[in-house]
Amino acid sequence: MTACCSTISPFWSITLQNEAGVSDDADRVRRRVEESLEHYLKPRLAQLIPEVNDVMDDSRAAAIPVDRDTARVAISFASLLPRFAPLPEISPDPDGEISFDWFGPSGRMFSVSINKSGRLSFAGWFGENSRIHGTETLVNSIPEEILHGLARTTR
Repeated sequence: MTACCSTISPFWSITLQNEAGVSDDADRVRRRVEESLEHYLKPRLAQLIPEVNDVMDDSRAAAIPVDRDTARVAISFASLLPRFAPLPEISPDPDGEISFDWFGPSGRMFSVSINKSGRLSFAGWFGENSRIHGTETLVNSIPEEILHGLARTTR
C-alpha cells in the first residue's frame, strides 16, 4: 500500500510526495491525482497569481516594499482558498504585506494580511456587534478562524 500526500507549489506545480511505492500502478495514480488537482485549481489560480504578481510590481513603483518571498506566501495562501469563497481584492499594505479583502452583503468585510514568514493577520466586520480579529500562521492549510470569517462574510 502506498501513502500519498499532495502539496501545491506556489508556482503551479502540484507534486505528490510518496511515502513508499515505486510500482507502475503507484506512479499512474500519482500522475492522475496531480492532473486532477491541476485541472481543479488552475482556473482560480490563473486569476489570482497575476494579481499577486501585479501587486508586487505595482509596489515597486509606489515604494511599498513587497518582496518576492511575501508574494510566494500569498500565492500559497491563494492556492488554498476554498471554492466557496469569491475571489478577493488583492493589494499591498504599507508595511510590505499583501492584503486579501472580501466584501459581502450588508457591509460585511473580511481582510487577511500576509507576510513573508506566513503570518496571517485577519480582521472581520459582520455587523455592529460582530467583529473578529487575530493572527494565525499558514502551514499546510488555511486556519479554521479564517475559513469561518470568510464564510460569515460571504453568506
